[in-house]
Amino acid sequence: MNIRLVCAKKNFASINIAKQIKEISPSTEILESECDVLDIPCDFSDAEIIVLSSHKSKNPVPMLTVHAPGNWDSADFGGNPKTLNICSANLMRKIISEIDKNNKEMKLNWKVVLECDHHGPTCKIPITFVEIGSTQKEWENKTAGLVIAKSILEAIKRTDVCETVFAVGGGHYSEKFTKLAVLGKYSIGHILPKYKIDNIDEDVFIQAVKKNDSLVRKILIDENCSINQKNKINAFCRKYGILVEKC
Repeated sequence: MNIRLVCAKKNFASINIAKQIKEISPSTEILESECDVLDIPCDFSDAEIIVLSSHKSKNPVPMLTVHAPGNWDSADFGGNPKTLNICSANLMRKIISEIDKNNKEMKLNWKVVLECDHHGPTCKIPITFVEIGSTQKEWENKTAGLVIAKSILEAIKRTDVCETVFAVGGGHYSEKFTKLAVLGKYSIGHILPKYKIDNIDEDVFIQAVKKNDSLVRKILIDENCSINQKNKINAFCRKYGILVEKC
């Protein structure tokens, strides 16, 4: 499947990353959209997309993030409620590992992390968000844009694969799952944070297992989840014959 890069023309981080990509590789095609990143059109039938985007948080910290968009319950920031997208776990792993490497080599030294699934849009094709956070100062940082640009271009050339898993537990930012991806232990697909476990139903659980570009046979569950949360996930896994591994 082809990979298309999408730039939101009104998003500072998106413009920054796109500019750096063009400086490195002038022939790389980048689709430009007038829409906000949460409403990016994703109606291509022959491609998966990487959205160049910004990250925001209540407690702003300079960071570089990768995640699949989607909603575990309500749709407060676009997309459909209780609906996940198709996750490109191997691509996410390659991008986050390249970001980790380039972040160190270029001495940016910002936080690098996989985020849990959150916000829109809802698409029918695989979609990945790659982001600079968390304020306009960081969004327009040239080195940050270059780290992301270089990492995306290097990642999409790689052909290595490893086992895709659905990850459960931890917070919005999962250092534990990020480390496993960076080390190449697993390709981390959908990430269900601890604070969402109690609210999910069986249908969304199955989406997290099935909506991946590679087969998921195993779930990683953070050992810090509560007993009730572990029991809930284990019950779903027993029903569908999915392996569970604590981490």
